Amino acid sequence: MKTIDLFNLYMGDSRPGPSWSESSIGCLKVRLTDDYNDKISQLPQPSMLTFNETGLQRLPAQEGTWHATATVSWEGAGENSILLDKVADDGGLWDLCNLLTFLTGRNVATPEYCERVRPDGYGDYAVAQIETLRAAALAWQNRESLVSKNLHFALLLYNQAMNTNILQLRAASYCTALNIVLDQHEITYTKVIKPIRKKLKDEISNILKKTTELQSDQVERYRNLLSGQIDRGPSLLDKLFSLLQSLEIIDPSPTHEQKTRVQYVDRVCNILTHTGRIPDLKGLNDEQSKRYTANIVAAVVPEIIRIVIGYHLGFRAGSLGSYCQIKDDTINFFQNGVFRGQSFDDPVKSFENGVLGGPRFTEVFEQVLKKNAELYKRLS
Repeated sequence: MKTIDLFNLYMGDSRPGPSWSESSIGCLKVRLTDDYNDKISQLPQPSMLTFNETGLQRLPAQEGTWHATATVSWEGAGENSILLDKVADDGGLWDLCNLLTFLTGRNVATPEYCERVRPDGYGDYAVAQIETLRAAALAWQNRESLVSKNLHFALLLYNQAMNTNILQLRAASYCTALNIVLDQHEITYTKVIKPIRKKLKDEISNILKKTTELQSDQVERYRNLLSGQIDRGPSLLDKLFSLLQSLEIIDPSPTHEQKTRVQYVDRVCNILTHTGRIPDLKGLNDEQSKRYTANIVAAVVPEIIRIVIGYHLGFRAGSLGSYCQIKDDTINFFQNGVFRGQSFDDPVKSFENGVLGGPRFTEVFEQVLKKNAELYKRLS
């Protein structure tokens, strides 16, 4: 049996019991090290808000580097990795690292992959920390389904976004991942049949020919542009509406507020990704536009991706991996402009306070603890 180190697998500040601290994931066996508690204290830690008997406090970030917090073992050649361009004969280690990275919101690596990612990259965890290894075993079983739908690239880009603190670079990764989800996730559309599309194109062509203000080459360019748009079908904005409706995040007949915030997400992804600048959002002042942009990139878009990817990996509400299927925060954003207690419309609060600020944080924090406690009780 071959055994190697697995770096920076984080499942909480203390090593859970034997039933949670080791698991078979495909043909691989992952086990937290006996000195896990000591190693965890040396890992990099992000700045975070905590709640204790004295109230809400912000802990400073902690520097750290790679530490072996687990081992991975296998016999024989192992399995191939499939979550990349071509199948890789690496024993499945690439897939294992990327699945664990998605689940924990931290870069997990074997020695050969440490140079590709940062030890201090952070995102949100997709499952309750204690169930990470069991969730990884379920995700492993469903990774072929992810590949068959070409959604594995969305997973890789989602993970890659953690390796930069530059807003535009995170936006590039997250928004491209969202585009993949919009193109590949199964969404039902009412397709316009070919005869109707041809009729529309012919009518547009006739109108353009009668327009005396255009040169012949301009008429041809507009005809090709509009004909192509008719054949292309729904826009990314249309797909975003359909996705959010299929996930029951917005209503089948969206309210004005829901429509507005869906349009905000579309505009932020489009403008920030293609121009690098923070867009002006209709009806908002400069400070509000900044707050919306930062939180759409850092919180809302990755949460949408996490919900979809988690679903395709086999996670369902009320069972293993259910944490990433909780949609309350996303629903609250599109309905009320509030995400995890942070109001984006309030001009007094600075967007730099982050997505976990706001007066309702204590209430939200307590709700999360309660949900986790109920989940652990069901899974034990």
